[in-house]
Order: sequence, then C-alpha cells, then structure tokens
Amino acid sequence: MARPRESATILQMKGAFDKNPDRARADLPGAGPMATEPPPTLTGEEIAAWRYIYERCPLPALSSSEEIALEQAARALAMLRKINPIMIDVYAALDRRLQTWLAELGMGVKARAALGAKVGKPGGNKFGNLTPSDPAG
Repeated sequence: MARPRESATILQMKGAFDKNPDRARADLPGAGPMATEPPPTLTGEEIAAWRYIYERCPLPALSSSEEIALEQAARALAMLRKINPIMIDVYAALDRRLQTWLAELGMGVKARAALGAKVGKPGGNKFGNLTPSDPAG
C-alpha cells in the first residue's frame, strides 16, 4: 500500500520546501483554525480532559477538521479515568480508542516523528562569509 500524502503544512514545518521550493503547494482550503474552547456538548470531566489534550496537541498542524477527533479523544480519556482497570476488556477497548484518536491528533512518539522538526545544520563553515578582500585573522 502506498504511503498517504503528507499535508503541505507538515511539509512546510519540516522545511521540505526550503530545499525544493518548486515543490511547494497548498493544502485544500476550507478548514478554519482549531477552536480554543471545548464544544458545549461535553460534560465537566470531559471538558477537563479536552483542555488537558488541547494543551498538549501540536497545534500548528491542526485545524477545525480535527475538532471532532479532539472531542472524541476527550470523551475516551474521561471515561478511561473513571473506569476501574479491573474491568480489563472495557478498559483495553477504551485505551485502544484513545490511542487511535491521539495518533490522529499528532500525539505520541510516532506521530510527532511524522510531523518532524525544522533543525538548522550543526556547525557550518565559519569562514564561509569571508571574501578574498577580507583580511584573514
């Protein structure tokens, strides 16, 4: 199976267009900015879970398209915090559900690695800015 296409926002964050500016493209329009307040459909514990997750999301890559994923992750987290781990089948199902939603939001080690980070080149040539007319010294 072919790898899914990476969003232009993520590629820009990785610095891919710096190396190849001719490959720069834009994502499809339509999704607005991510909401900064939880939806009114959530309860008190779910709102606390929503805020907990929201504060830890890699927000530059998220838009309003992920609001439902964040809402569902908050519900799963709130339920997971309430349920007794002795109920292993229910607990395991909720845990898998939460992991899926968190991965969808770019959270977790693999998801963050996929987002990448723009890192400058280490060191470099300290004499690269000298011209023949500059005195060496």
